[in-house]
Amino acid sequence: MTDRSKAPSFNVPKRLVFPKPEEYELRNGLKLTAVNSGTSDIVRLSLVFNAGSRYQNQTFVASATLNMLSEGTRKYDAAKIAELLDFYGSALEVNIDRDFACISSYSLNKYLKETLEVLEQLVKYPTFPEEELKVYTQKHKERLIFERERIDKQAVELMVAALYGAMHPYGSFGKPEDYDSLTAKQLSEFHHSYYSPTNAFAVVSGKLSSNTISLVEDFLGSDSWGSPVIPADTKDFTIHHSIEKQLLKEMSDSVQSAIRIGKIMFSRTHPDYNGMTILNTIFGGYFGSRLMKNIREEKGYAYGIYSMLVGMKESGYFTIATETGIDYTTDCINEIRKELDILQNIPIKEEELALVKNYIIGDLLRSLDGPIALADVLIDLKQSKLEYTQVNDFFNEVVAITPNRLQELANTYLNTDTFTEVVVGNK
Repeated sequence: MTDRSKAPSFNVPKRLVFPKPEEYELRNGLKLTAVNSGTSDIVRLSLVFNAGSRYQNQTFVASATLNMLSEGTRKYDAAKIAELLDFYGSALEVNIDRDFACISSYSLNKYLKETLEVLEQLVKYPTFPEEELKVYTQKHKERLIFERERIDKQAVELMVAALYGAMHPYGSFGKPEDYDSLTAKQLSEFHHSYYSPTNAFAVVSGKLSSNTISLVEDFLGSDSWGSPVIPADTKDFTIHHSIEKQLLKEMSDSVQSAIRIGKIMFSRTHPDYNGMTILNTIFGGYFGSRLMKNIREEKGYAYGIYSMLVGMKESGYFTIATETGIDYTTDCINEIRKELDILQNIPIKEEELALVKNYIIGDLLRSLDGPIALADVLIDLKQSKLEYTQVNDFFNEVVAITPNRLQELANTYLNTDTFTEVVVGNK
């Protein structure tokens, strides 16, 4: 009989099996990576453009351009696009951040041709209809008004602006009224400038057939579209830290305080990024972290708390986030500081480190389970211009890292005096 009082053993693999992807350059210059694996008859194609918000000259143009692609093209209106995707059992997904805009299609192999024909229309020939744009801007304006009433949203904006400066491409945030000035012409011009095969890469994954690559090339890789010349990136990336290290935004009617503590770090290409990822997991990166045990389980100050290492193309930052009752705000911050000091002064015990290593490796194995998950990992690596071998490099570093190395990283990067503390609520 199984003894359920004991956790099952976990055997760490000696190495990761990461299938080498196939690389292609299509006739129009579009770089295509193919991940051919899996048993389900599904294909995902992701197009990733250097078209995030950092490239826009007008607030919300980048996100509106991406989200409006499916609202009408030269050949189809929004209703027809939705009808076709529904008929073929296909789906679209869009994501955007500071650096990149991504549009993905999901389809069965037998309907890949039909799905690609719709995707081609969206990517090459969107029309950004005025009426649909009015609906879009009104809806998103109302949503942003609602979101900005939340203390956690305000705390994030205040902290990131304090770290980078409110005019920095990574530190600026739009206001609801900025939606009022969006025009179809602005979206069309942004699309023409940044949506082109030479300003993108593509990843196709799933159970690929013998003609998958040729189909992708027929619809997206045979001719040029968009501007042949990408506009020069003239944005000022100079970081302007807030002089104040403790910022408070009073919300007299709030029963909670949103706490955000952060500092500038580095992008994913930094040699200490992997090590800091491991250290962050111990500190606040999973449910069994030190912050969760202290702040949630022992003190009961908050329902949840986490820390995160955010890596972007040109920079990155480390953040700690929670919401707590106003009576516990100061005590909660003091406990966070205490946990940072402990990491610097007391080596992590081997038993705790072994548990975290097992967690990270298990999470890494899950992230490589199946072609869709593999594609997500590849997209993440390509956005940082890292080789696919980086996955095994990270695995090897997890296995080999020592308490002394983690303490060294903590003393290098987690000194409490270097953090900016933001509270929205009542301190």
